[in-house]
Amino acid sequence: MGTVELGLHIIHIGAQKQSVKGDSTNPYPETVQGVLEVCSKRFKSLREPRVCISSRTDRGVHALRSSAHVDLERAGGLQYDPGHLTVAYNRYLTKTNLELRVQGIHIVPETFHARRSVKSRTYLYRLAVRNPDAPPIGKNLTYTAEVPFIEWNRCHFIQKVGEFDVSRLKAAAALFPGTRDFRTFMGSKSQSPPDINTIKEMYRLDITPGTPLLGAECSSSSYYTFWNITCQAKSFLYRQVMCVC
Repeated sequence: MGTVELGLHIIHIGAQKQSVKGDSTNPYPETVQGVLEVCSKRFKSLREPRVCISSRTDRGVHALRSSAHVDLERAGGLQYDPGHLTVAYNRYLTKTNLELRVQGIHIVPETFHARRSVKSRTYLYRLAVRNPDAPPIGKNLTYTAEVPFIEWNRCHFIQKVGEFDVSRLKAAAALFPGTRDFRTFMGSKSQSPPDINTIKEMYRLDITPGTPLLGAECSSSSYYTFWNITCQAKSFLYRQVMCVC
């Protein structure tokens, strides 16, 4: 009585300054999980808050539509109000200057599990390819090219004109969807259980035209053609998407 399982919708900006990491057993303030658990303790739940995050995020990854769950039990059999909790979480996160925000909280069934109940996970990689008619740049392309600052650490820039062939990229991407053994596309074996099943089904790996975060407001955006690489599956191996893309 009074115990409620809450589903949290969160965003986490992972490439700016020294932001928090995804999840794991690392203590606060190193992880999103740890930060949310510290904040959850402020609600004086009768049970120790244990936050479960739907997906681990590597350093530099922005989690824009992630989710989590936590069980809280209020004294006297009373229920927590999701709206009040949302305000309390974000007030705390704002004061601590962490690049993390709770977008909403909902009461969910006891059977809900943020990790195991996931239907799919989607990764988006953004490319900015320099146009042939863009202003010429010197030999040190990475350091002399003008780039939209809003895109910095949010997009991969390809500065050498003629280096990018979208038709070849699409042809390569078409080889990945389906059920396959992705053993050679996983990260360090030391980070994965020795008996892990490396057979995974990839729903899609699409290459589609993208858009700049700022349009006409940022003149240097016109120097580039943007592309999105979208990868979707129910689950991935450790660093599988990073190795594929």
